[in-house]
Amino acid sequence: MTRGRAAARLARALLGLAVLAPVAALTPGAALAATAAPSAGPTASPTSATASATASASGSATATQPDDSPAVRLTLSDLAPSVARPSDTLRLTGTITNATDQAFVDPVLTIGVQQVVPRTRTALERWFAEDSAPTARLELTRQESLRVEAGATAAIVLDVPVTDLGFPIRFDNWGARGLEITLTSGDVQAVVRTVGVFYPEEGVEAALDVGVLLPVTPSATEWTDTLEAGGSPAFVSTARTQALLDVAESGATLAVDPVVLPDSDGVLPATAPLLTLPWADADEAVLPVAGPAGDELLARARERAVASFAGTRWTPSSSVAWPASPGVTADLVQALVDDGYDGLVLADDALPAAPLGTADARVDLTLAGDSTSTAGTASSTGTADSTDTLPALVADAGLSDTLAGTGTVPHAGVTAALAQRQLAVATTAVVVQETQAPTEVLAMVDRTAAAALTPQDARALEDTLAALASAPWVNLTDVPTLLARPAAATTAATDLTAASALTPDLQGVVDDTVVQAEEAQRLSSAFTDPEQLAALGTGVTDTLAVAPSAAWRLGGQTGDLALQRVSDALATASTGVAVAVPQSLVSMLAEEGVIPLSLTNTLEETVTVHVHVRPGQAILRVEDTPDVTLAPGQSETVRVPVTAVANGQTTLTVTVTSPDGAPMAQTSRFTVRVRAEWESVGLGIAAAALAVLLVLGLIRTIRRGRRRADGVPR
Repeated sequence: MTRGRAAARLARALLGLAVLAPVAALTPGAALAATAAPSAGPTASPTSATASATASASGSATATQPDDSPAVRLTLSDLAPSVARPSDTLRLTGTITNATDQAFVDPVLTIGVQQVVPRTRTALERWFAEDSAPTARLELTRQESLRVEAGATAAIVLDVPVTDLGFPIRFDNWGARGLEITLTSGDVQAVVRTVGVFYPEEGVEAALDVGVLLPVTPSATEWTDTLEAGGSPAFVSTARTQALLDVAESGATLAVDPVVLPDSDGVLPATAPLLTLPWADADEAVLPVAGPAGDELLARARERAVASFAGTRWTPSSSVAWPASPGVTADLVQALVDDGYDGLVLADDALPAAPLGTADARVDLTLAGDSTSTAGTASSTGTADSTDTLPALVADAGLSDTLAGTGTVPHAGVTAALAQRQLAVATTAVVVQETQAPTEVLAMVDRTAAAALTPQDARALEDTLAALASAPWVNLTDVPTLLARPAAATTAATDLTAASALTPDLQGVVDDTVVQAEEAQRLSSAFTDPEQLAALGTGVTDTLAVAPSAAWRLGGQTGDLALQRVSDALATASTGVAVAVPQSLVSMLAEEGVIPLSLTNTLEETVTVHVHVRPGQAILRVEDTPDVTLAPGQSETVRVPVTAVANGQTTLTVTVTSPDGAPMAQTSRFTVRVRAEWESVGLGIAAAALAVLLVLGLIRTIRRGRRRADGVPR
């Protein structure tokens, strides 16, 4: 149920005005200062303006002016207060860049005001349309006494009482009004268009619940940097993610991937509203529909995410799904319900367009394919019936684009931060007057937009949220609270417009991740620390968890980098023990014996292994040997007991595995010839020889005895 598609165009149009004017180069000792009061004229207001100008010694700007740049550029960086009452004084702060070869002296300030308060987003959008002149009425004219030298940039502050703008602010005409600010000196003119929001002193009965959802999770680039640098994927913190975490104090609901949080829970305020993303932002648009392997990976990621908050001050919601768009289908919704989710967050384009003027974010998705969509029906209590409905929130396109800071058309006028703040406040004022009833909207910064934000953007977002919180008609509301509200509409899940995000390549990643996880589990039993494998500076389990992250799909990748890292580690560990076997034919001449094997640990960690020797033919019986523990670099001889069963020649295969059966060495072979009867034959011959010797000895002894008896030899 998309609303405000025109508002999305408005967001881009206004934010397109957000380009800073070039600033002149500075040289030591080249500063000039000017302080002035407005001259007394027939229409001059008794207010003051102060400006300080800095001129380049060479008179040239450091930035190249485009051919169509104005000769003098006025750029606004602040308009305060963001919501003005009749008793307030507007303070306009900005800069003037003089790209001409003459000084810009004592300009005349004029302010035009939009004649009619826009009651729709389309009307607000028209104020900024470049192909149509603004319908402004000139309300203020006065002369400013300031001087901006050729090629210089001046900072300027203009104070304008709201009463000087010449229009009443009442309960029936409060809201956003376009402002056109012009400075004119001779035939040179600088013009800026922005929007102010005006509110009556007595207040009005209008309220809008605004939820703001901001993801804090590593991007594909940040994952790549972490893996390639050998860092631990169990904790990924960048200046960007830290700046986004700081936004928690401004009233936004953070959807947090626990990998961005340090061990200490002091990084966020205790009252910060949180949604828990699955560990490593496991792809909720792919895994639920990727078969048993996907279910296994998602369950593991969710359990780990919840466990990471154990013992902290927070009890974040872990049962609200926010699949990274595109890819939300009716099958996915059913799978999410089957996996135990009881809430869903959707992008603005997930459902067909809502009727004009409908701004409510809260809808129920019916899971029956033949359900009929209805509007304005409060049919949910905020909990999901697995066979009926799933509570959902649908993002507002225009407000989401505004908070994400999107804009494509460069145009001098206002800074991005000011454009974002004023448009966000103005949009909420328009929404209230579109519906004339308490409603709720969700502004969602999607993952792709959040990945592009800088720390400076995050600070601008904080300022925007502070301005929204100060607006009398706005109630910043957390996402779980919005989901618990009754639905304003019901629609069938089959109305979801996207195709499935699951592709054969992504299915392959899911399957390979499970296979490698099973291999790593068996292999890890050989190590003292099961989470550490040789040749991998980080835990295999942590690295595998990164492979199904939604960040890869959004970045046009598949997570193969994480899988390759693990595959390399497993390959190294699976050949980490060298085995030395006899190189020539071994002859076994007895029924029992031992075969010596030499094992060497080539890894950098202590391992415990088991030696298996299997004869190719059943002429030998090999006895089991105890597990062998080898320190790094240690060699040890293992004596394998064998028993001859029959004579013959056989090949013995030697494998070395972890206690759980994962290979730890390359397979080795050697040949044994068994001649166990030779031992029996030899014993027989020796016994016969001894018997003959004994008989001969006895005969000789007897003969000697007879000779001594009669004294005569016979």
